[in-house]
Amino acid sequence: MARFYGVIGYADTVEATPGIAEDVITERKFRGDVLRDSSRFVYGDDVNPDSTITNSISIVASRFLFENLSKLRYVEFAGEKWKIDNLEVKKPRLIIGMGDIYDGPIPGTPSVT
Repeated sequence: MARFYGVIGYADTVEATPGIAEDVITERKFRGDVLRDSSRFVYGDDVNPDSTITNSISIVASRFLFENLSKLRYVEFAGEKWKIDNLEVKKPRLIIGMGDIYDGPIPGTPSVT
């Protein structure tokens, strides 16, 4: 089984100015195992197909992570940031499923929501 070592990004929503909220992304490093390592291409009307992975990783999650599951946004894997598609809680582990390329805010670039 392959090993995973990378960052997971999560968002804290803060009020930037009165009435305007933005997500501030923070990254934390985690270790774990790669449970599934595969990809697929989605062919549509585009000239080039969209790349999607169907990878799953398993990490031993901290208490902080379990308390902030709704804030998780992406996993950095194979040099790219991937959206988190699904989460499966199997304490003390967290199984994270990935999908499309993440194109949201990253640390240092807040986004207005």
